[in-house]
Amino acid sequence: MSAPLLISLPPEATATLRRRAQAHGMSPATFAHLLLVQALRDPGAAAPAPDRAEARPAQPLLGPLRALLAVDLASAGSWDDLQERLAHHGYTFRERGGDLALYCLTTAARLCQASDLGWSHGELMRRFGVVFPGPAQDGLAHRALQNTTPGAHPSLFPELEDASDIILIEDD
Repeated sequence: MSAPLLISLPPEATATLRRRAQAHGMSPATFAHLLLVQALRDPGAAAPAPDRAEARPAQPLLGPLRALLAVDLASAGSWDDLQERLAHHGYTFRERGGDLALYCLTTAARLCQASDLGWSHGELMRRFGVVFPGPAQDGLAHRALQNTTPGAHPSLFPELEDASDIILIEDD
């Protein structure tokens, strides 16, 4: 579970943190959070500065996050249940750009997309049978929920589901 952390820095360190965070396009809190996570992941290695120019976080940061949240993402039975499970770890989902983004509850830092964790927004909507609570993406919700049963995985070839005379052609 996440807990707030208060760090007192000398004025010159605070100024450097702000400059470097701005150069990477993020808030000082987000920049410090990512630096600490990277530094604590491998105590013997120097923490490289995170780069917000990348659309998604570095893979080393995603692996532990995926492992931490995998059971909760797979076991949740509803949006409310999922949000409660995420909050237990200090995270929450919010809509962002037609997908869901994972945010830290303590720092409000955007960490990754739901799809980076192995579950797309559409897959979760189909599983729960309802749109994500909040400003809904009507077109996405309609397409994702169309002709599906909550909890069921859609067929990759729906036009072949009722075909009884499928012919397999193999090369000699």
